[in-house]
Amino acid sequence: MKRRNSEKAPETRSSAPGCAEEAVRRCLKIWKDHRIPVYSLVLLRHGRTELELYSPPFERTSLHRFYSVTKSLTSLAVGCLADEGRLKLDDGICGYFPEWVPEPVPEWLAKTTIRDMLRMESCHSKTTYKLDMKENWTASFFRVPPDHRPGTLFCYDTSATHTLCALVEKLTGRPLLSYLREKFLDELGFSPGTYCLTDPFGTTIAGGGLMARPEDMAKLGQLLLQRGSWNGRQLLPEWYLKEALTKQVSTAGRAENRFQSRGYGYQFWMLPDGAFAAWGKAGQLMAVFPREEAVLIMNADTGYVKAGDQVLIETACRELIPEGTRDGKVVCRGDFLPLRPVLKEIEGMPDSPIRAEVNRARFVFPGEGWLASSVLAFDEAGDGGEWHFNDREGKCRRIRFGITSVHTERAEWNSELYGASAAWTDERTFFMEIRLLELEVSTIRVHLVFSVDDFGIVDGCTVWMENTTETPVIDFSGCFSGTREKVRQ
Repeated sequence: MKRRNSEKAPETRSSAPGCAEEAVRRCLKIWKDHRIPVYSLVLLRHGRTELELYSPPFERTSLHRFYSVTKSLTSLAVGCLADEGRLKLDDGICGYFPEWVPEPVPEWLAKTTIRDMLRMESCHSKTTYKLDMKENWTASFFRVPPDHRPGTLFCYDTSATHTLCALVEKLTGRPLLSYLREKFLDELGFSPGTYCLTDPFGTTIAGGGLMARPEDMAKLGQLLLQRGSWNGRQLLPEWYLKEALTKQVSTAGRAENRFQSRGYGYQFWMLPDGAFAAWGKAGQLMAVFPREEAVLIMNADTGYVKAGDQVLIETACRELIPEGTRDGKVVCRGDFLPLRPVLKEIEGMPDSPIRAEVNRARFVFPGEGWLASSVLAFDEAGDGGEWHFNDREGKCRRIRFGITSVHTERAEWNSELYGASAAWTDERTFFMEIRLLELEVSTIRVHLVFSVDDFGIVDGCTVWMENTTETPVIDFSGCFSGTREKVRQ
């Protein structure tokens, strides 16, 4: 018997008609105008790859950190365990972790169920392990006093998800991803390089640890679109998906943007017209559109863009998802929009009258802040250079930047990939933007503002830094004023 199209595995290499090229161009222009770097974009329609684009230095095989999309995988693992009869959604969570439960048990904690936690209706209004990240992250869920009755209020409590993941790993005796591979990921053909980061105590970071390829996440989205069916096999319990992928709790007035105000299922966000999404920090997205039989995967960095997530998905939904964008043309797979240097993004200058004077000059910073010294070293051609800085422990770091282009390389101190560019915003201010591209999807901004004395000689430097990192890379934050080190005669 011929299978329905909805039961097929996606064809990742297809000559099927693609999105209208003009629609793609409009999307890219809007994202560029909003200064949103989009690192990957994969669109499946009717089980076929319609669009697959990557921004250098990323390639098709690159792993991206999907952050809170990991929560949705945790939900699927809980659903599988429930289907196996190894837990019930209305079980109290305390019964599974007697080693962490305080005596006497707080009433609201005792009443918290697995279902409450899946719905983000736990007894905590904040992520508990962030109060003291040196404490066991799972234990913190039980040891931090609850602040409201469970099952009453939507609060984005990542520690609830982390505890559910600890439950999965406790019941199965294996890491989250290993269990999911056995249940369905291997059947989908998930890349063997896919992995999850763990917390300091060995538990998978369910709130944001997934490192995966966009094409693999598209397969997962297709599985959810097909309600757990894959090549004639039911890999996920259909009863659980029916609950998980429909509105369980209102998020109106509690969401960060309009698209997240339509409700929440079991670790999934509801979208218009029956669509749903797994949503991660700063523009990581797996969205499924049943009406259009489409799956959208995106990786981006919206950290510094006001309402950036809203712009990202709203543009995609308007331009890429509607069936009307199909015009019989094929959008070629490959590279698109490389990282743009800040010189092109801001009203900056490639050079300054004081560049030669500050070149390789060392500035020292007194006080208790972490920054001890700073040196800017420009290339002879003036098209880039390096920023060297020392912390109080004497560790020297180096950031290489481009000016007319973005320089990408792996950092010497942690081997992580970054891209950096810089420009002069005025004659005395040098601005650097450093994008972290691997285990952290975030941006660091650095301003070096040089001061001059009464004779017009540069004698000082104020460094101001901010970042959107979730976990400290280096401190990379704060404001420091220093003086130029005198050269010994």
